[in-house]
Amino acid sequence: MERQTMNTQEHKLLIGMLATQLALTSELIATLRENGTLGEPDQQKIWKAAISTGPEKNYFLSQVSQLYQGMAAALGLKLELGEFPPKASR
Repeated sequence: MERQTMNTQEHKLLIGMLATQLALTSELIATLRENGTLGEPDQQKIWKAAISTGPEKNYFLSQVSQLYQGMAAALGLKLELGEFPPKASR
């Protein structure tokens, strides 16, 4: 059985998707802390932030990239993804 590996672009896509999940979770927690309830306007705010692809997501992209590369290292995988997100998109 031939082992296939992910290329750099595939890793970056996975990081982007995980950043979306982190953004959603973070916004949910922040909203629950602010008002203690979860109404329809809160849900819209959470989803809008979670699916955003703008520069406000760069913090999450950076955090997830670091976690992802750390987990890869712990599993014995060496990844050379460079800086993510790239400076041009900051």
